[in-house]
Amino acid sequence: MQKKNGGFLLIICWLVYMFSYVGKLSYNTNIIQIESFYGVSHSQAGLVSTFFFFAYGLGQFINGLFCKKYNLKFLIPIVLGISAVCNFLVSIVSNFSWLKFIWLVNGCAMSTLWPSLIRFLSENTSENSMKKAAITMGTSYTIGTILCYCLSSLFVALGNFKIIFYFACISLPILSLVWFFSYEHLLAKRVDNQENLVEETQIDKKKKIGTFLISTIVIFSIFAIIADLIKDGLTTWLPNILKDFFGISDSISILLTIVLPIVSAFGVFLGILFDKKSKNYTSLFLVLFALTGVSILLITLFGKSSLIFMLISLALIAFLLSGACNILTSFIPLEWKDKINSGLLAGVLNGFCYIGGTLSAYCLGVLSDSSGWNAVFILLCALSFLCVVISVVFQIIIKIKRPKEN
Repeated sequence: MQKKNGGFLLIICWLVYMFSYVGKLSYNTNIIQIESFYGVSHSQAGLVSTFFFFAYGLGQFINGLFCKKYNLKFLIPIVLGISAVCNFLVSIVSNFSWLKFIWLVNGCAMSTLWPSLIRFLSENTSENSMKKAAITMGTSYTIGTILCYCLSSLFVALGNFKIIFYFACISLPILSLVWFFSYEHLLAKRVDNQENLVEETQIDKKKKIGTFLISTIVIFSIFAIIADLIKDGLTTWLPNILKDFFGISDSISILLTIVLPIVSAFGVFLGILFDKKSKNYTSLFLVLFALTGVSILLITLFGKSSLIFMLISLALIAFLLSGACNILTSFIPLEWKDKINSGLLAGVLNGFCYIGGTLSAYCLGVLSDSSGWNAVFILLCALSFLCVVISVVFQIIIKIKRPKEN
């Protein structure tokens, strides 16, 4: 496979996924204003997000399985168009009960993007550029999140929170047109004979490592759930934690929370620091979860004593787990493209990440209500060290079996 316009390909994929976050976070970033506008409760407003995350999480698995068959020239513009329409409908619908169904459709549509884009990059990016692609795509959702929060804050300050929905209505169709008319230039040239040879080699590899690959994916799925549960859980509940621990006002605590996604943007560069010659990602996760567990333990013991210490520790956790999630959903699917369909693996692992993120808001909230925030930190610390134990056990199993295979 020869790379053609690789930089342009990566830029377009990055822009599509980055701006998609405006289309899918526009509701969540304005949930306080929406509650006030419609006069609904927290649970009613939260149900809309639940519908979205259910559709989005389930869709990751389904679209990961079928993305290999999609015609992406038409699919990406259709998906962006559907999201634009959903955002427009949310801005004009007067009956709140309709919002959850509109956002359900938005979740179904948006769930196609990540596995499809990862599959597209794996097929049209050279081996030398694969690491760069993984790092770049890893920044897309973090930058998209920051962009959506900043724009929402600006539009709320201007007095009309609905502008964010109008912004999505305009930006997403523009991107869909850019994708459609640029599609032919994004494709890599292929040589049929080389492709057949690669396909045969891939089949042989899959036969040899099938059982090992499946067990590894199962373990990485557990890591995905726990990593996102901790990362998103702490981000979601940080305003409440800061208010309860230090008596900080709502506005300041929300502002301080933005620190976590900003720091998370740098977590994607952890893949660069990882030894390129070693593909033992299990060892890397062992280190990341061990450092996360120690950081949470320190928060549990000393968190209430210093706001600065609390923020630095949480920023470190966000950095570590953002790197872990990016490695799981970007690096591994792209680097393992010879072993398994990259889109399928990206969809599966990203889907498990969303399971963790979905569980975090409700489960950690219930635990904090019943037992306090220290109980939450103890649980998250235990989950981190559980991943460390799993990593160690898996490493031992690999070392025992490898001599037999050789």
